Amino acid sequence: MVVVVCSKEMSIVGLDDVKTCRFWVAVLAEFLGTMLLVLVACGSCQPFSQGVDVVRISLAFGFSVATIVWVIAHVSGGHINPGVTFAFFVARKISILR
Repeated sequence: MVVVVCSKEMSIVGLDDVKTCRFWVAVLAEFLGTMLLVLVACGSCQPFSQGVDVVRISLAFGFSVATIVWVIAHVSGGHINPGVTFAFFVARKISILR
């Protein structure tokens, strides 16, 4: 288990974001969240046996996404889908660096 302690708060916009520890922890959390989304959620669609049906795939995908977002939401906002991050950028809720 890795514990990172950061003392500075993150500003909304600016180059000062890159210098903060919280920024890099958020970047790492988003990377790991997206990686887990691809590996676990998309991997649940692979038929391992003949008895795989749509309900099992849907539940596996939904529970994995919900769990990943629940785990990283307090660190980085829980944008495990890059499309959500882009939408927040277009709506000016986050900066280009974030």
